[in-house]
Amino acid sequence: NRTQSKREEIIFLIFKQLKEMEFPIKRPDQLREWHIQKLVTRWVEEKLSPATIQNRLSIARAFAGWIGKPGMVRKSDQYVSDPKYVTRSANADHDHSWHAQGIDKDAMIAMISAYDPYVGRQLRIMSAFGLRREEAVMFKPHRADQGDYIIVRDGTKGGRERSVPIEHPWQRNTLDEAKTSVLRVNGHIGPPDRDLKQALRRFNYVLERHGVTRNGLGITSHGLRHERLCCAFRGT
Repeated sequence: NRTQSKREEIIFLIFKQLKEMEFPIKRPDQLREWHIQKLVTRWVEEKLSPATIQNRLSIARAFAGWIGKPGMVRKSDQYVSDPKYVTRSANADHDHSWHAQGIDKDAMIAMISAYDPYVGRQLRIMSAFGLRREEAVMFKPHRADQGDYIIVRDGTKGGRERSVPIEHPWQRNTLDEAKTSVLRVNGHIGPPDRDLKQALRRFNYVLERHGVTRNGLGITSHGLRHERLCCAFRGT
């Protein structure tokens, strides 16, 4: 559902921007390859990130196939004078962890937990196992627990299941605490009276209220994933 919604949003954006540039299209099959060139030029001038441009081109490529024009959308570097505009960096350019920004992770999560125990629990799970936001919101501790590791299923990118080892007692304690808060085997750690969209909205609201944003304290919930992965790399 999220993928479909994102594709819909970008496809409508493409036609909206073409209209703004005085290239209105009345029918989807009127889309041409030179329209894509105009769009990429605009996106580069707007200084959009390479990841954003590539994502939009990927959706445009899928759309071209749907309207019977497969192959119309070329590789991203064929639309720019310098490949750097559309080349993603495989490495983070700086440490995104909370620790690197001088934030006491445990104190911050404790403060958030006092305001909203569900979001606090989701943050502790993110911190313990390096989960992404949606993975934490949809996390089912009873089903995930496999003894010396957890299985992450719901909310993963592309629906790809993965395992995360339990290497430290505090990880086990965090998981067990999450299990005590959920009565049903298939229960998740989010608020039971909210669907996924509502739970994510609540998650974002609570973090923003406590300054956990790039424009606030300079951190995001994803920084907990960075922190766990960095610790795992260092063996701590």
